Amino acid sequence: MITRSRIISGASGLAGEPPNGPLPSGVPEWLRFETAADLETELIRDLNLSSENRTLASTPVNLTLDSQDFTVPGGGAVETVAYVSVVTSDLQPPWITPQDVDITNLSLINDARRDGKLKVAFYSDRPQQGRVSWIPQGNEVLTIWYDKSPQTDPSPDQSTFTITDSYLPLLKLLLAAQMLELMNKPIGAMLQSRITRGLEQWREFVNRTRNQGVIQKTAWRPGRYMERGRGPWTSEFPVR
Repeated sequence: MITRSRIISGASGLAGEPPNGPLPSGVPEWLRFETAADLETELIRDLNLSSENRTLASTPVNLTLDSQDFTVPGGGAVETVAYVSVVTSDLQPPWITPQDVDITNLSLINDARRDGKLKVAFYSDRPQQGRVSWIPQGNEVLTIWYDKSPQTDPSPDQSTFTITDSYLPLLKLLLAAQMLELMNKPIGAMLQSRITRGLEQWREFVNRTRNQGVIQKTAWRPGRYMERGRGPWTSEFPVR
C-alpha cells in the first residue's frame, strides 16, 4: 500500500523498509502509526503543549449497519487522510486486529466492492465524508489517521520551523529504532548516535523554552527605581 505519511515513510526508510506484516518479520502499518503517536505524545508532554497541535492525529468512526457512507466527526475541514484501518468493536471475526483499508477514489469504490477489497474514499470537506467498499454489519470501527507534518528537507525557500516542527527528525529516528526492536533487530551505531544527540538537543530546547518568561517584571512607576539596588529589576539584574 502507498505510504501517505512523511513521518512513517521516513522512519520506515531508516529501519530498512520493513514489510507491512505481522511481528517479528515485519511491522503492521497500524502499529507504526500508533507507536509514532505515542512517541509524539511524550515529546509534546515535555513542553506542556496542547495535543490539538500534534502532527499525527486519529479519529475513530463507528460505521452504521448497511450504510457504506459515513461522516467524520469534527464538522470542519480537515487535513488529507494519511492512513485508515478497521477493526470490529466487539473483537469478533473477521477483524480482531486492525486491518489496512486502502484509500482510493470515489469512482472506484464499486469496483473494490465487487473484488472484495477493503477500500475507502473521501469526499466533501465540510464536514468530511467517506464511503467504504463493503456493506457494514454495524460493529466496525474505522480509525482515520492524519499527518500534518511539514516538509523538513533542506530547501532554499524553506520557512521557519515552529516548535512542533523541530522534533520531527527526532520522532522519525525514535520510531525507526522502535521498529527495529519490534523485529528483534539491532539498532546500528549511527542511528543510536543520532538518537542520543537528538535527545540531548531536545532536552536543551525544552529547558530553554521553559526558562523564557518565568520572571515577572513589576510595572514601572516614576521614582520607584531611582535609587541603585532597589526594586526587583535592579536586585536581579543590577545595572553596571
